[in-house]
Amino acid sequence: LSANVLASQTERLHADGWLELDSLPDWEVFDMVKAYYAKYHGRICKLLERERPRWFENVEERHLRPGTVVAAELSKRFLSKGIHISAVHPSVSDDSSICIQSDHGSYISVSGPRFYISIMPAAMRRGPAPRPPKDAAAILWPNRKDRQKPWITEVGWTMVPPSSDAQAIHADILTELEEVPDLRAEGQGRFHHFIWKPDRITNCTTGVVTSAFTNGRVKDWMHARMQRVASPAILLDSEVCHCGSPTGPGKWTASCTVQLCSFTGWEPLQARASKSLLEYVCPIDFKFSGPWLELSLESQLRPPSMVEAEKDHALRQGGKSKWA
Repeated sequence: LSANVLASQTERLHADGWLELDSLPDWEVFDMVKAYYAKYHGRICKLLERERPRWFENVEERHLRPGTVVAAELSKRFLSKGIHISAVHPSVSDDSSICIQSDHGSYISVSGPRFYISIMPAAMRRGPAPRPPKDAAAILWPNRKDRQKPWITEVGWTMVPPSSDAQAIHADILTELEEVPDLRAEGQGRFHHFIWKPDRITNCTTGVVTSAFTNGRVKDWMHARMQRVASPAILLDSEVCHCGSPTGPGKWTASCTVQLCSFTGWEPLQARASKSLLEYVCPIDFKFSGPWLELSLESQLRPPSMVEAEKDHALRQGGKSKWA
């Protein structure tokens, strides 16, 4: 890309919170998503559809997102594959009588589930990720400091049932604290994600409220200002308010994602994600260009809590830790 195009795209992403892309750049991280989607999407889709009668299990009783119980059970089946399934922000409709609390405590009327298939555990088995393409890195992190050690915080794809209503408006990264620490600086994003359709041809249709960096607080005016993207891939600021579009009848839809955190965003992220979630991340090594393949067990990235649990188990079985 020319310097002028790079500057324009960088400004739009960091000011507006989103940027349409004509195509997805080449990156081995995207290739991993493609491979896992091709191998597991169909199987997971059949299992989720089979459990349709249980999608609303414990939703009203425990104020869970639709699909939470089913997703947790299916995750156990795919644990060895490095796959975790979760219920994410649901589809909503004013016609629904089932209400749950939103991120900030207000109630929303939910009409159905949306799922996320995370392959983050599988990605960690490959060690630090290779650097993204030069132009993509320049747009994401115009401040060179942010390229020192950025992170992949999520990788996988969404799954949405046919004939779903639009998703609840939300921001992917927010804090529930009354006093918001480390506010996002104007024109300087720190958490972003790539979104693209699995065939890399069909347009994404995510709804975005331009420059709506409200810490995930949804306002009435947002509905009128919602814009639908129309490109095969997009870059989205994880702090901007957005939502998935309604889906048509007949088939499940999916969108692939890779979510990123800049070097300077890592500290603010600690107040915006749980400790357990922050254990499943993968650093990006700008000195590494690939190939990005699964490593031997001793070289893999592993959640600290898992390592400690294994040490405790070994000690209970009569083994000794390295320092004992």
